[in-house]
Amino acid sequence: MYFLQPGKRADRRTPTEGRRLLFQYAAVACLLVLGVSAVFRGAAPILIHMPFNYTESVRAQVVDSRFEPVAGWQGFFRSRAVFRYRYLQHGELFLGSAYRPSGKRAEAVRRYLPGAVIDVFVDPDHPTRAMVHPGTTARDLVAPGIGSILLVLGFALVARR
Repeated sequence: MYFLQPGKRADRRTPTEGRRLLFQYAAVACLLVLGVSAVFRGAAPILIHMPFNYTESVRAQVVDSRFEPVAGWQGFFRSRAVFRYRYLQHGELFLGSAYRPSGKRAEAVRRYLPGAVIDVFVDPDHPTRAMVHPGTTARDLVAPGIGSILLVLGFALVARR
């Protein structure tokens, strides 16, 4: 088999070397794909809430806190966390469901029962936007951190070639 490399003449390689090279390219491609998906999956929910200013603290009442089965064939194995609260802001009643920038509604369902009174942080410019725990934690940055490491490793392997 002949493989062409930029700037070099055709080189004859054995089938074993060709399979090894194909395996190396596939491994690098997998590292890059996994890295990109981990970075975006972990960072996207956090980046969505970045422009908002959750600074004003108000009291809220948990209206709904439960797990409900997912419709379809996966419903037997999975459930969806439903978490809602209501709060007053400038004399208006609002309904919210955001718990953390990274989601984690299952944690909220386990932690708060319906009827519980909690502190919610509201964006004063957009009173419809509220969150129980604004800001990120170290756990929220694990997936983007692992994805970044995989990307650096993949690019290092590409640069080595």
